Amino acid sequence: MAELLKRLGQHGNLTFQLVLASVFINVLGLASAMYVMQVLRRYISYGVDATLMTLTIGTLIAILFTFIFKNLRVRLARGVNHPAQDLLEEKAYATLTRARSGALMMFDTGTQQEIMSGLKFIQNAYSPNQVISVLDLPFAFLYLFAVMILNPVVSLVVLCFMIFMLGYNYLQQHKIKNSNQELSSIASKFSSMITNTIRSADSVRIFNAKNMLLDKWKKDLDTNKTLQENLMLEQARSSAFSQSVSSLLTVSVICVGAIEVVAYDMSIGSLIGANILASRAFGPITGFINTNIALNRASYYLGLLKKFFEIPMEPEDGTKPSQYHGSMLLKNISFNYQTASDMLFSNLTAAIKPGQFTVIVGDNGSGKTTLARILTSLLRPNRGQILVDGVDLEQHQLSWWRQQIIYLPQEPTFFDGTLRDNLKTLNPVIHDDELKQLIAKVDLAKFLDQSKQGLDMAVTDSGNNFALGIRRRLAFVRALVGNGAVAILDEPSEGLDIEGQNAVFSIIKEFRMSGKTVFLFSSRPPQQFPNADMLIDLNSHPVPSVKSKVAVPSEDAKPS
Repeated sequence: MAELLKRLGQHGNLTFQLVLASVFINVLGLASAMYVMQVLRRYISYGVDATLMTLTIGTLIAILFTFIFKNLRVRLARGVNHPAQDLLEEKAYATLTRARSGALMMFDTGTQQEIMSGLKFIQNAYSPNQVISVLDLPFAFLYLFAVMILNPVVSLVVLCFMIFMLGYNYLQQHKIKNSNQELSSIASKFSSMITNTIRSADSVRIFNAKNMLLDKWKKDLDTNKTLQENLMLEQARSSAFSQSVSSLLTVSVICVGAIEVVAYDMSIGSLIGANILASRAFGPITGFINTNIALNRASYYLGLLKKFFEIPMEPEDGTKPSQYHGSMLLKNISFNYQTASDMLFSNLTAAIKPGQFTVIVGDNGSGKTTLARILTSLLRPNRGQILVDGVDLEQHQLSWWRQQIIYLPQEPTFFDGTLRDNLKTLNPVIHDDELKQLIAKVDLAKFLDQSKQGLDMAVTDSGNNFALGIRRRLAFVRALVGNGAVAILDEPSEGLDIEGQNAVFSIIKEFRMSGKTVFLFSSRPPQQFPNADMLIDLNSHPVPSVKSKVAVPSEDAKPS
C-alpha cells in the first residue's frame, strides 16, 4: 500500500484527476438506486408517463457519463503506474549491470532471477484495475451514508458487515504473506536448478546425475505444489466466503428492512434502494480484498528489490586522464571472500613499470583469477590500494580504466545478439574491416569466412554455441578492440590448439615490443617464464613472493 501511495504522490495532478473521476463515477452510481425508488414512489403511484420518461432518460445519461469517466479513469491510472514501473524495472536492470561484482555475489543466481521475475507481479499489483479498486474503497462509505439517510437501522447492519470483512481481510493477509515468501524461496531454487541443469547438460549425462537431480527436483516440486495448492485453496476459500457474506448481507438488509417497512419506518421503494446501495457499499470492500492479495505479494518483491538496490554500485564519476603510460603500484593488497576465514593473499606489494612483462603463477585456488579481477576493478581489495601512474585507481572513472586495459578472462562470456555487436562493445565506432583484421590476428579468419552470416552470425547461450577455443579467441578480439595500454591475460593459452596458442603468443610478443604493460596469469611452473620482468608467486601464502629482474624484450621471447 505504501508503494501505491508513493506512486500516487509522485503524480499530484493525475492523482487529483483520478480522485475527481472517482467522485463523479461513484456519485453517478447512486442513479440506479434513485431510479428504482423514484419509479416506485412517483410513477407507480401516479402513473404519469412523462415522469417515467424523464427518470429513464436522466438515468441513461448518468450511465453514459459513468462509462465515459470509467474509461478516462483507466487511462489516468495507467499514467500513474507506467512511469514508476518503468523506473523500477530500469533501476533493477541497472543494478544487475552496474553493481560491484563482489557485492552482487551476495545474491545467488536463482534469487537474482526471482527478483527480476517479481517485477511482473509488481506491475500487475499496481495495474489500473488494482489502483481503481483502492481509490473506490472510501466511496463505500458514500453508499453507506446514502443507506443511512434511507434508514439508520439498515445502515448499521451494512456497517457491521463492512467492518467484519475488513477484519477478515487483515487476518487473511498474514497467512498469505507467509505463503508468498515460501513460494518465492522455492521459485528461486527452481530457477537456479534449471539454469545449472541447462549449463551442465553433459555433466548430468556423463556422470549419471539424472536420478539425484530428479529426486531433488521432485522433492522441491512437491513442496512447491503443496504451497501453491494451499495458497489457491486459501484464495478460493476467501472468494467463496466473500460471496457468501455478500449473500448474507442481502438477506440481512431485506430482513431488517422488511421489519422497518412493517413498522412504517421505511417504504418498499426505500427498501429496494437500500438493498442496491448496500451491494454498492460492499462491492469496493470485496474488490479491495482481492487487490490486497496482489499488493501483499508485490510488497514482498519490493522488499527484495529494496535489499537488491542496497548493493554497492560501481561509481560513474571520477577523473579521465588524457594519457596513461602503463605504470601500476600494487600497495599492500589483501583479499579474502566473506565465506572464507583466511586471507586468499595478503600484503601484496609490487611496482610495475610501463612496458613491463609480469607473470603471476599459482596453483588452482591460489587467487590468480581473483587478483586479475582486482586489477580490472571488478573486485575491490579488503585492504591496500592500486595506483595507476601514481594516482589511486579509486579516483579514476571506471569506464575510463576499462578502456585502458586488454582483459582476457579465464572463462569469457558473451551476450545474445550478433558477433559484431559483441566485439564492438569497447569501441562502437570501429569499422568492420578493422574487426576482421583483429579476427585474423587471432587466427580466426577462416572461421569467419566459412560462416554465411559473417559478423552477423548469432551469439547465443552466453557464447556457448561456440567451441571453447573459438570463444576464448573471440574474447581476445573483443579486448583488443579497446587498444588499451595494459594487458591482463588470465590463462591465455588454456583451451587453445597449437595454431591458437601461436596466435596468442604472437600478440603478446607484439604487446611487449610496442611497450604495453602485460600481466600474464598461469598455473605453469615459474621456470617456464625466463623472460618475465617480474614474477609473482601466489603459492607463497599468505604473502605472495615478488621477484624482479631487468629484462630486455626480445622478438624471440615467447611465453610458454
